[in-house]
Amino acid sequence: MQHGPAAPEPRDQPPKAPEPVNPFVPPAIPENQPASPAAERTEKSATEDAPAGDREPDREISAPLAGVSAETEAPPEGVPVDIIRTIVANICPGDLLLVETGEISLPEWTHTVMTAARDDLDRRAAEGISIDASEFLRLAIVENVTGFHEEAEAHLKEALPRSDRLGLVLNALAVVSLAREKIGPAIAYGREAIQETGGDDSVAAAVLSNLGDFYRLQGHEAQAAEAYETAIASLGPQGDYRWASRLHLRAGRLHLRMDQADKARLHLSDSVRLFKAAHDDSGHVQALAELGSVLTELGSHDLAIRNLEEGIRICLRTGDRPGSALVQQVIGVAYMAQDQLTRALAYFESALSLHRQLGDRTGEADTLSHMGRIYDSRGDVEEARRLQQAAAEINRELGREL
Repeated sequence: MQHGPAAPEPRDQPPKAPEPVNPFVPPAIPENQPASPAAERTEKSATEDAPAGDREPDREISAPLAGVSAETEAPPEGVPVDIIRTIVANICPGDLLLVETGEISLPEWTHTVMTAARDDLDRRAAEGISIDASEFLRLAIVENVTGFHEEAEAHLKEALPRSDRLGLVLNALAVVSLAREKIGPAIAYGREAIQETGGDDSVAAAVLSNLGDFYRLQGHEAQAAEAYETAIASLGPQGDYRWASRLHLRAGRLHLRMDQADKARLHLSDSVRLFKAAHDDSGHVQALAELGSVLTELGSHDLAIRNLEEGIRICLRTGDRPGSALVQQVIGVAYMAQDQLTRALAYFESALSLHRQLGDRTGEADTLSHMGRIYDSRGDVEEARRLQQAAAEINRELGREL
């Protein structure tokens, strides 16, 4: 199976002529060091209550809106429908609503524009003026992103009988249903949307990507992985690198959970090189960390550490403190797997400090647990018990069942 757009140099190969990383001095990223925009977005996501090992890649979808300033307090001049069209063109190219689009923050004046657009639609409907389905669809996309999910659903149902591109509307209805915590209808709309793509591969890729997210949330890992892989095939070798890299990352994580390390390695290697080709540093770091985990599980410890050290160098360059915490934790696991416990402990202690600074309680608990196992293997039962109890207390607070 083809795994996505071609890009130079497989990323599970050792980096060329890297600068050495001292394993006894884990890299410290000063708290006051300016972070890149991508690192700032990753730091924000690190505090979310994501399941262990299931932190999503940075999505690179919150770019500034072309021709629309988020800094101004008042909306730009223009007809509301045109402003809505501009917003949607930037956050959902091709009107393809994705689950992850809900993470975007829009300017406060967006609410003013939405109200004006609704009033205009209501006026024209009352006057019997024909309204194109795309106007309802785009307004619904903006409403969904800003949290007006019921209004979005209502406008999508207005769009449905008017549209000659049912796949787009049904896909949006699937995403809005998920936002309203209706996972069953979300899947039903998604499955119907697959039958209504009209042969458009980009629509198929969006629908399948969303279905993968729905199945994953339900714990249907095999179905989710299959949906992501089919979405990758729909994108094809010339598909968007950023989109493909995220899909490979999710598929790789799922195969790792299903104890299919070889398949996970293929996807994560593709994810690494595609994130690099897309110049997405935070995604690149996360993919390197996941690939390092897989290589460790496969026994390729030296190769795992080389890739993880590349991740550390990226974090030092960009100021990505959450990424550094994640990578150092995974390096600790890699060294622990080789019984190099002193090196492992040094990385765990550095990761623990960063997790605490960032308020990442999940990362803190996982790192404490790893450290407890090291002390237990060394016969320091009292310290091992203290660390494991601290980890267990955090997990109870978070409602995690391990």
